Amino acid sequence: MKYYVLDTEDRLKIYFLLALLSAALMIVFGKLAEFHNYIEAIAPSGLMIYLGLITLFDKFMWKWPLIGSFVGVPVLSGNWEGTLI
Repeated sequence: MKYYVLDTEDRLKIYFLLALLSAALMIVFGKLAEFHNYIEAIAPSGLMIYLGLITLFDKFMWKWPLIGSFVGVPVLSGNWEGTLI
């Protein structure tokens, strides 16, 4: 994750929640592979899912309003107008 100047413990919570989500998705993908009689090696590993979730979080998910309120990093994208003093 990208580090910003925030004095919070939210990063550890986010890493933990993404790890739990990746474990849950790994179980779901394994059950789907088992249900459709695929070889379980086709199901992605937990580390691959975790790294994918971290990449998605860094690039997109932190900007979403619901997740952004939990993270606390303001989204400053857009057009800004101002005057120089």
